[in-house]
Amino acid sequence: MMPKAKQKAKAHKAAKIRAQNQKQPQQRLARERKQPKNFSITCKNAVDYGRSDIPQSGYFIRPEDYSGKEGITVFDVLEAECKSRGIELTYKDKYYIQGIGGLKEKECGGGSGWMYRVNGVAPHKAAVGYYLKDGDVVEWYYVTNINDN
Repeated sequence: MMPKAKQKAKAHKAAKIRAQNQKQPQQRLARERKQPKNFSITCKNAVDYGRSDIPQSGYFIRPEDYSGKEGITVFDVLEAECKSRGIELTYKDKYYIQGIGGLKEKECGGGSGWMYRVNGVAPHKAAVGYYLKDGDVVEWYYVTNINDN
């Protein structure tokens, strides 16, 4: 027969393990319920400039939610979304986007090209170095001059 102190310690340890096992599914569900991120690629400025060989809706990809693993960058999402939809993506060393969907830099004037913003702000950082958080809204947009947004 086991001494009472050992029985009590064993019962306490078993209760602790049961409590941990009950918490784990809740913690796992909380991790899985991440807020979706939102992503779009717009070419409205190029449509306004007069380009007729691009989607006249002004979107290569309309704003929509996507889920991504932690540590994903703005570039990772752009590359994955373009690849999954068959949209051509050209870039220089992942640091500079030259073209999306056949719409390339400088095709609508000398200052035209692709930019991105996260949560409405254009960061001063390459897309390959901008790591996204839950709920971020990413928009790639084509500018025809420095005043476009």
